[in-house]
Amino acid sequence: MWIILLLSKYIVIGNSFFPSSNILKAFEHGYKGILTAYKGQGFLQAKIKINGDTIIVNEGPQFQIGEITLTGNQVFETSNLLLLFQTHIFNESDFAENIDRVITKYENSGYPYCEVKIDSIELRNDSVNVWLNINEGPLIRISNIRIKGNKLTKGYVILREIRIDSGAIYSENKVKEAVQRVNKLEFVELIESDLINNDELYICIKDKPTTYINGAVGYGKPGFIGLIELKLLNLIGTGRAICINYRKRDTTATFFALQYKEPWVLGYPFNLHSSFAHCVEYSYVKNRAELLLDMPLTTLITITTGISGTWVSNLRSHLISRYREILGIDFAIPNAIHYRAKSEWNIYKLEEITLSLDNYLGKQDFFILYLCPNFSAILRDSIEIYDKLKLGGANTLRGYWEDEFSGTCLAWLNIEGQKFITQAVYGFPFYDVGYIDGVVKQSYGLGIAANSTIGEIKIVYGLAAGNSFMDGKIHLSIKSTF
Repeated sequence: MWIILLLSKYIVIGNSFFPSSNILKAFEHGYKGILTAYKGQGFLQAKIKINGDTIIVNEGPQFQIGEITLTGNQVFETSNLLLLFQTHIFNESDFAENIDRVITKYENSGYPYCEVKIDSIELRNDSVNVWLNINEGPLIRISNIRIKGNKLTKGYVILREIRIDSGAIYSENKVKEAVQRVNKLEFVELIESDLINNDELYICIKDKPTTYINGAVGYGKPGFIGLIELKLLNLIGTGRAICINYRKRDTTATFFALQYKEPWVLGYPFNLHSSFAHCVEYSYVKNRAELLLDMPLTTLITITTGISGTWVSNLRSHLISRYREILGIDFAIPNAIHYRAKSEWNIYKLEEITLSLDNYLGKQDFFILYLCPNFSAILRDSIEIYDKLKLGGANTLRGYWEDEFSGTCLAWLNIEGQKFITQAVYGFPFYDVGYIDGVVKQSYGLGIAANSTIGEIKIVYGLAAGNSFMDGKIHLSIKSTF
């Protein structure tokens, strides 16, 4: 506040382009701050004088970009390159960005060693004339792609994600897209990419741990319940994946699922997912099989299509079967946001929809905030008990039993803040709220997680709103990676 009061004593005269308030704001950084603001708008000859409590401004002319003369360019015509200069007012940083656009055009056309230098600059009246010299460099064709650092992953698995053939003309954009695709793989980490020996593309990676074991145990009046999940993300280094999931809710209810992923079907960048799930409840047995095809539109967006079949046996010994078409979309920005949508159809009629959003809100001084909303709904006219969706437990609504609630319209929101106590230990308060067919359930609690030699150990105490402290649920999970 004292800075504002001090600056308010100054009087600004001579200014016409900037209002006095802007100049006083820039003066917080001294008279150079005012000059920087004016030069950013093309006033290259602006002068500032401080006389007591008066700031005297001599703005001078506003310089426009005049003639740009290019020499050395043979691949592209001068008129073609001049279209890349998008600004009219002369500003050093903006003009440098224009030059970068010229270099980028060359880099994406096979000339990664192109250089653009300013030979001379001439100020004339209120315009700036610039002479640029372009050293295009040689046309580069990628003679070889060298993969290093992969101890488990097969070389062809990385090469097919790069999607650049030997002999192809070098393109900086294509290399960046290749790097994004490699980084998206769950089982490798790209360490370095570069152009070596003038025409060899060098890719250095590091194999990530690819086997995950995740287990969770809960305890309460019904006794011990829990789940165990095993994921193998890179079978024999081929990029294939398999997942086994087993859950036990009580003495009668169990769930088993087996999933398999086959990458690059028939030589195309499509992933084929097949799965089978077996669910045993008190009044029925439900089996479900899915066959899905992932088709990437970009490095961030994937479209999923496929079919599913469901077979149910109930206490009346009736076998009920049905088949559905599946359509989904997956959108992910690393370390920021992950959006998933999935719908099931029956002869052009929408019957079920699922939405999920994992939102990484930010990190501040070892504190990370997550916000994860989810929504699922069944839109069929006739809904049986075995059709209903499940909610509750360590992965959805903490403080309640696994799959404690069922309904036709579910939504839940997880809010969690992670505070690192040490580099290997963090605590996290959380608040969960769920919606089940018009009924709202809330829970809150605390958790602590620690990295150990056997993996990440997480203990969560969740308390349903309105319950006493002794009615809380303890969720213990161990996630091992190797």
